Amino acid sequence: MIRGIRHLSDTDLIALIIGSGRKEKNAFELSHDLIKQVDGDLEELGSWEYDDYCNIYGIGKAKAAQLMSVFELGRRKGSDHANESVQILDSYSAYRLIKPKLQDLKREEFWVAFCNNANKLIRIERFSTGGLGGTVVDIRLILRKALGLWSSALVLFHNHPSGNLMPSKEDKQITVKIKKALSSMEIRLLDHLILGNNAYFSFADEAML
Repeated sequence: MIRGIRHLSDTDLIALIIGSGRKEKNAFELSHDLIKQVDGDLEELGSWEYDDYCNIYGIGKAKAAQLMSVFELGRRKGSDHANESVQILDSYSAYRLIKPKLQDLKREEFWVAFCNNANKLIRIERFSTGGLGGTVVDIRLILRKALGLWSSALVLFHNHPSGNLMPSKEDKQITVKIKKALSSMEIRLLDHLILGNNAYFSFADEAML
């Protein structure tokens, strides 16, 4: 209260979220254990799943849920209220739009941004969640949504949890199929971005569309 929240360390902040500890360890000590597990890397901690937290002695179901909720709010901040004031001008503006949703995930997800004729965002939506090595995309669902929103242009996004940004054979094939399906309806495919480790690969930038 005296110094302000910005003066607190990462350990202090997590201790506040945890709230209380156990007889053997207080909240600050539990927080220290969490920070130590990830070598101070909050992005790694934010990518943990429910069981990862529960595997730390002293972190039960409720505390695991609290921690996951805070990191999820951080990801959603500034990204879930996108509207037509957001315009996708290039690969970097598309990357900034999707990064909060995909940057910490351990599983692949496939998202689509639906835009109007001026490339202004109408809606961004997740279409599939997969495992560690891939996800399945139903092109028909994407096309139906695009038509329902009167979208004129799309941007595709998915992440590679491995950090390898190079598109796989399957990535290239699904891009070609989606572009072909969209073209039949006179809808443009602006780009397909692959995200991993705070970087991205753009099909458009690499002249692969």
